[in-house]
Amino acid sequence: MNSRAFTLFTALISFVLIILAMILVQSMLKTERLTTDTISEIQEQGEMQTVADLARADAIQVFNFGVRRRIELYFTDESNEGYILTPEKNDPKKIRDDFAVTFFGGSGGKEQFANALAQELTSLLIAERTYKGYDVSLESDTAQLRSVLLQLEEKSVQQDNFFEIVDCPAMTDNTRSISSDDCPNGSFYINLNLNELDAQSYESLPQIRVTSHSSGRIIKEPILPRGNFRLYVPLRYFQGIAKAKKIAFDAGNGLFEQKDALDEAGLGLCDATACRPRNNPFGSIGGGDDQKLCVQDNRSLAQGLVNTSQSCDPYCPGDSYNPLDYGNQGRALEESVEKKLCEDTSTISLQPQGLEWNAGRAGGETCATVIRIVAVNNTSNDFREVHQTGQDHGSDYFARCSELSSAKLVMQFEESDEKYLIDASDGSRTFRVTVADGRYEPSPKASGSCVSEFDAQATSGNCTAGG
Repeated sequence: MNSRAFTLFTALISFVLIILAMILVQSMLKTERLTTDTISEIQEQGEMQTVADLARADAIQVFNFGVRRRIELYFTDESNEGYILTPEKNDPKKIRDDFAVTFFGGSGGKEQFANALAQELTSLLIAERTYKGYDVSLESDTAQLRSVLLQLEEKSVQQDNFFEIVDCPAMTDNTRSISSDDCPNGSFYINLNLNELDAQSYESLPQIRVTSHSSGRIIKEPILPRGNFRLYVPLRYFQGIAKAKKIAFDAGNGLFEQKDALDEAGLGLCDATACRPRNNPFGSIGGGDDQKLCVQDNRSLAQGLVNTSQSCDPYCPGDSYNPLDYGNQGRALEESVEKKLCEDTSTISLQPQGLEWNAGRAGGETCATVIRIVAVNNTSNDFREVHQTGQDHGSDYFARCSELSSAKLVMQFEESDEKYLIDASDGSRTFRVTVADGRYEPSPKASGSCVSEFDAQATSGNCTAGG
C-alpha cells in the first residue's frame, strides 16, 4: 500500500513538474518572442528614424541651396533695377528697414519670397521614393504653408531681425555719415526664426513621412527644425548699396546734392524775362536786351520767335538743338543732364573693396547707359510777337520749356568672385542698385510780348534791339 501511494505521489509530482516546465518554456518562448518583436520594433524604429533624418538632411540642403539661388537670380535678373535709393532714405537704418519691407515684407516682396520658400519646400519630394523597404514622401499643405511663412516674415521684419548684414559698417553703424561706403563684405543672412511659431503653425510646415513596408508603421518628421533657420546669401548686395549711397549723398557732386541745380535745368523759352531760347541748359537768361527779339538772318517775322537751330553749350549733344521740335528739345535736355551727371559722379572716389561700378570706368559701360532721365516736363509758355510799331505779326506763339521731371542713375555691379556666388556657372553675375530723385518742380508758367525792331526794306535783314 505504501509502495502504491509513493508511486502515485511521484507520478503526481512528475506531472506537476512537467506542467510547470511547459509553462516555463511557454513563458520563455513568449518572452523571447516579445523581446524579439521589441528588438525588431526598436530596430525598425531606428531605421525609420535614420531614413527620416537622412531625408530631412537632404531636403534641408536642397531647400537651402534652392532658396538662396532663387534670391540670387532675382537680384541679378536683367529686368530688375534692384533696390531704389531715394532722398528720404538718408540714414542706414531707414535703408535697412526699407530694403526688408521692399523685398521681403512689403505687399509684393513678402509674397514673392514666401512663394519661393513654399515652392522650394513642396517641390523637394514631389514623387514618393522607396529606400530599403521604406516609402519616403512629403506631407504638406501649400496654401497653409504660404500663409504661415507670410506671418513669420512679417513678424521678423517688424522686429528688425529678418536679416543680418556681414561686415559692412556703412550699412550697420547708424552713427556713420550717410555718404560712407565702408563695406568690405556686404553679403547677408536671412533669418527664419521658427521659435516664433505656435505648435499648430509649426505642425503645418511640410513633414517627411516614412512608411514601413513590413509593418505599415508610419513616422513623421518636420523638414525645418525648431530654432532660428539662417539662409546665407553671399551676393555682396549691401556693398553695392553702400557705394550707391556715396554716389547719391556725396557733398557737392552727389545726385541728391545737386537738386537745386537740376531743378533749374531747362531748354527752350524758359525765362520770363527773355525772348529767346536758352543756350545753356543749366543757366537762365537775364533781362536787358534779351527782352527784345532781334530777327536776323533774313527771316521774316512770320517765322516766329526762334530759329530751328539754337546753339547750346556746354553738355548739349552736337552743341545745338531745335527749339521748334519739342521732342528734339526734350532729348537734348536729357542728354545734357546725363552728360553732366556722368562727369560729376565720375569724380566721386569709391572705396575699392571688391565690387566695381561698371560705368564711367575703364573697361566698363559708358555712363550714359546707366543714367536715365525718367521724364521731362514740357511747359507751354505764351509769348506773342509784336513789332515795335505795335503791329501784331501772327498768332500767339506757344513756346515750350523742357524741364527735368525726375532722374535716376542705375548703378550696375559685377560679382565675379566665386565665393560670393551661389551659381557660378556663368563666371559672374551682375546686379543693380538705382539712385532716383523725383523732387524737381516745373517753373511757373511764363507769358509776355516779345517786341522786335525789323527794317523790312533792308535786304540784309539787320536789326537793332528796340523798345
